[in-house]
Amino acid sequence: MKGKLLLALFLIPVLSLAQVWNPPTQTDSVTITYRDLALKSKHKRINGRIQIRTLPNATWILANNFDRLPNFFKRFTIQSKTGRYTFRRKQSLSVIQPALDSAVAKLWTDTLFFSDAQRKAKLLKSYPTDRDQFFTGAKAASFFKHNWIPLYTLPEALPEPLTLKISRRFANQATYHTGRLPTGYAWRLPVLDEYSCTDFDRFRELRKMSGYGIDKIKYSTYRIPDRQTIRQSFEIYFEKNRADARSESAQPVIEFLRANNYSILNATIKGYSSLEGTEQANERLQRKRASILIKTLQSYNNEPISSDTVMVAHGYEMFRQVIRPTAFGWLDTLNNEALRLALNTNAELLSAVEPYLKNQRKSSLELVLAKRLTSEEIFERFKRDFMNWEARLQAHPTQSSAQAEPRVMGMLAYLFDLMLSKQISEAAFIQVLNETKNKNLLHILLAYHQILLVEQHNITDSVTWTNYVKSGVFAKVMVAAHSDLINLIANTRTQGNELKKYKAQLVDIQSYLFEYVRTGWIALDDLCAVDYPISSKFGGYKLRQLAFLNEMAKTTTVPCEHFAFTKTEKPKPYTDLWLDEILPEREFSGAIRLADGRYRPHYGVTVYSPFMFYLKQHFLRKDKGYSQYINFSDNLNQFDIYALANYNVSQWQPEQNYFEDREVLLEDMNTLMVMLKRVDHKICKVLVNQLYLDYHLKALHYLQIYFEPGNAKHTEIAQQSLAFISGYYSRNANKVTPRLSLYLLHQLNAFYAMPGQHEATGYAWNLLKSIKAKRDLSPEEEALLEKYNTYYGRPEGK
Repeated sequence: MKGKLLLALFLIPVLSLAQVWNPPTQTDSVTITYRDLALKSKHKRINGRIQIRTLPNATWILANNFDRLPNFFKRFTIQSKTGRYTFRRKQSLSVIQPALDSAVAKLWTDTLFFSDAQRKAKLLKSYPTDRDQFFTGAKAASFFKHNWIPLYTLPEALPEPLTLKISRRFANQATYHTGRLPTGYAWRLPVLDEYSCTDFDRFRELRKMSGYGIDKIKYSTYRIPDRQTIRQSFEIYFEKNRADARSESAQPVIEFLRANNYSILNATIKGYSSLEGTEQANERLQRKRASILIKTLQSYNNEPISSDTVMVAHGYEMFRQVIRPTAFGWLDTLNNEALRLALNTNAELLSAVEPYLKNQRKSSLELVLAKRLTSEEIFERFKRDFMNWEARLQAHPTQSSAQAEPRVMGMLAYLFDLMLSKQISEAAFIQVLNETKNKNLLHILLAYHQILLVEQHNITDSVTWTNYVKSGVFAKVMVAAHSDLINLIANTRTQGNELKKYKAQLVDIQSYLFEYVRTGWIALDDLCAVDYPISSKFGGYKLRQLAFLNEMAKTTTVPCEHFAFTKTEKPKPYTDLWLDEILPEREFSGAIRLADGRYRPHYGVTVYSPFMFYLKQHFLRKDKGYSQYINFSDNLNQFDIYALANYNVSQWQPEQNYFEDREVLLEDMNTLMVMLKRVDHKICKVLVNQLYLDYHLKALHYLQIYFEPGNAKHTEIAQQSLAFISGYYSRNANKVTPRLSLYLLHQLNAFYAMPGQHEATGYAWNLLKSIKAKRDLSPEEEALLEKYNTYYGRPEGK
């Protein structure tokens, strides 16, 4: 037998060494024990496992996962080629007890591998009584169920194969046999899912899920009151493929304004385009023409122009009317699509009809005008009106304040345009806001106005906007709105729908803050300066902020977050070459190896990261002092769980007993995995399945060496890991190549001694049957399946 007995039975002297660790080779094999299932129907089900283990100088009979030893476990007979050996359970305790008692005494003093004193005391507090009960068939304590317990030892190594018969008087036999299975060592397990992932921006998606929404912000167009208006129309013409108007067509508009001392209050532009080019390209050109035209008119205006651009038909009907009485009247018989195709594929025809097309490159400009006021008159009238309306806004919304909000939004847009057009200074703009009664609410509305300008009005390409952002006012408005929302939410008088609204708006503003930090419009220093009260109302916002800062730290220097989780690389599609790239050995330094081959626990450098701290407090520690404050960060907290789990699993070296973080050990990682599996649907399937495979394989490697006797959680983790690995590859059996199949099966075979009700070799058998259902097996696989069927299969007719 190549393996160790119960690890807890050994006293371990310490050696200090740097080691190169070599795993078992692919040609190794182990002796497994299997029950003769032909007799299973004649017995009450045996909920537990028996193993026969042969060491160089002894043969052991061990039991695992028994709540109690069945009553018919009265007499044992072990048989080999050299003879038969019979013993009784009541006699075996006297032989086994000294070894068990000695092992338990060492467990009491062990702080190296069994360091949880509270758990250890709970397991062993009634050990003598539990021991005696177990060997008399009474219900076993956790220590005896979740542990390999020796029932009998023979002080010589018996030649294989061996047979063990367990029987009592007037009862049928339960028979166990030994057989050999090939084993191997798997460094890692490949993911087989196809990579079909798209980037998922959790901070942007959150707006759709929990934000207030910019679509709820409404405007009432503002005009200076008490002014008599007139309407005037003009035709503006453009050169082919040019966005700026012909000078001779725009000049009449300017002369009209100057001659009559008018200001433009509103401009409606109805755009037309000729038929050459595509409809999409012509739409873009018309929008650009409208934008340039408004800028041109604004340069002659001393107050903001409210403008609308209305795209109408693409000039088909206008063209048909002018060519019907001409030699090109035949074109009128074509449908619109054929007409455009004919013009765009026949250069000679297009040139011939150019005189008719030329006069269709135009826009109809309809203006609402009023007598021109001085800039001072405009500003003074605006301020009086603005103060009147903003006073109707209240921190506690009423029907009156709800009606006032669209009016105030329109006025804020007007004031904002005065500043951008240099009719007022930035200082004057800020002063107006500072002199209001509801400055906090105005900051919030102005922040939404900035967002809407970016999202809906294509303003970001202009020099004016660039200069505005560079001035720092843009950032100050966003940060001020963020702070004001925090204060409104923290106010104890804010409740009900009002509180719900502000919390949703804070989701919006925070999310756009993140976006504008990415674009460089807001400095990371500004975001680092934002903080939240220690309250359950703000835990989610705090965790989102830390998650975003950690994301930014992957690509740039973040003043308040010096640690960043490593960005996960896209896995390569699996081929058998993947197996050739697995490293044959790994070198570890700083590890202290003990006499039996195990290592002292050791850890990475302590990381001081606010994000890491909050993640551990929230997801792992359940600290009541923090749990009230740190609610789930958002409906996308699976990304935080994934980040924390992936960081610790990827750095974990189980054979060397190395953990990256001394505060996140095996059971903590398992907690994260259980949580993640419940909510992982938005994470890239390939990435999350690779994490699961990495964790479960490493957990099994760790438990194979460092299993704590009696630890029910370790038993659970072992069984979950075996089930996941076998289940994952069974679901993807059509993608499992013969070489990968043996790589997996040999490793599962090597885990034959894992604690729990189900054997690793049984999981391997189920996997191989799934593969056989999808394809023909190789000769090596067929030979292995034949062994599994012999060991575990029920004979025909049984």
